[in-house]
Amino acid sequence: MKKIEFDLDTPGGRLRFVRFKANEKKILSQEEFGDSIYLSQSALSKMENNESDIMDQTLTLIEFIYGFRKEWIASKIGPEKIDARKELELAKLKLEGIDERNKRIEKLQGSSKTIDIYLNLPKRERTFIDNYVLRILKKREGN
Repeated sequence: MKKIEFDLDTPGGRLRFVRFKANEKKILSQEEFGDSIYLSQSALSKMENNESDIMDQTLTLIEFIYGFRKEWIASKIGPEKIDARKELELAKLKLEGIDERNKRIEKLQGSSKTIDIYLNLPKRERTFIDNYVLRILKKREGN
């Protein structure tokens, strides 16, 4: 049996690697893999051969369906696959942090209304407020 080699230095090579590793039972054809991520066989072939860019929505679908990280496919950044347990733990920690922040906001009279007003301001005005608050913090740290 011939050993298959992959060029993991290119996005197309990593995409081809994903197609070969996506199904544990068999190697998916370009047509089968393309169908699963809403691409034609010819569009997938061009991407695998680095003749066209891999669109972000395609990378997102691959990540969602097959668990291969879109950053890894596109740029070889980070691990190739998502660690579902780790991602779940990170999501729980983020939610706990948000919940804690919301509890602190609820304890301060009027802060919820102030935050709602702030969020509805134009970006330029929010930036002004952000900079003002940062100047106050720097001034406090200097004393």
